[in-house]
Amino acid sequence: MSFKYLINFFLTIFFLINAYATAKDKKIIKVGYFVAPTFIYENDHQQLVGPLYAFFRNIESISDFQFMFEKYTNSRMYHEIELGHIQMMAMSAKQLENEYIINSEIPFMKDKPYLVARSDFSLNKITSVKQLENLTIGIKQDGAISDFLLKNKDKLKFETSASTESVYLLLLKLLGKRVDLIHGYSSHIFGYLARKNKISDKIKLIEIPGEYSTIYFGFSKKLDIADRDKLNKLIKYLLLEKKINLTEQIKNWND
Repeated sequence: MSFKYLINFFLTIFFLINAYATAKDKKIIKVGYFVAPTFIYENDHQQLVGPLYAFFRNIESISDFQFMFEKYTNSRMYHEIELGHIQMMAMSAKQLENEYIINSEIPFMKDKPYLVARSDFSLNKITSVKQLENLTIGIKQDGAISDFLLKNKDKLKFETSASTESVYLLLLKLLGKRVDLIHGYSSHIFGYLARKNKISDKIKLIEIPGEYSTIYFGFSKKLDIADRDKLNKLIKYLLLEKKINLTEQIKNWND
């Protein structure tokens, strides 16, 4: 065995041990997510991708945190947060905050509220709840919805989807005429799926009243407060000081 080979062998072992020790020292944070292109989702090779996923990896690179991701339906994710089995939600909203969930101090995205309709839908803008009273709106089960829909929930008819792939199933329901409209807290998810599946000409966005949707990271209240404070500081540092614009990245993402 040559001296050069031995040197390379021992250097490899050293770097492997060093990498293991570094990973071992990091604090594991389990993050729950649902499939939400272009925020965070699995590509055709079953690899997690998207601007939100990359943002978590950015946090890892400047901190002693390491993130593990687990896919859930919304209702199951809330249950796991309540039990403390997961420490963060990749996406949350003010209306989801409760005794078990607290949002990050600042949102990572703002988005105008829309409904998604088939391209032959007669309206381009909703100005009154009366325009929706005889229509069925598809939504994610237990997901956040716009303030306008939430305020008028008792006057409207909703059909929910609970799957981890619910955004895609909602789009299929719309095209199959099982619902008249669909709503997601961010319409960009449906726009991306339409482009990817070459059906953009079959849908259109319908503007609805209300303030912009604000999307946050969610923390389990069982997460150590010191860790939550550190994560909040890291999030603000990347968004405000390093000026990572997740809103633009999410809107313009292409894979």
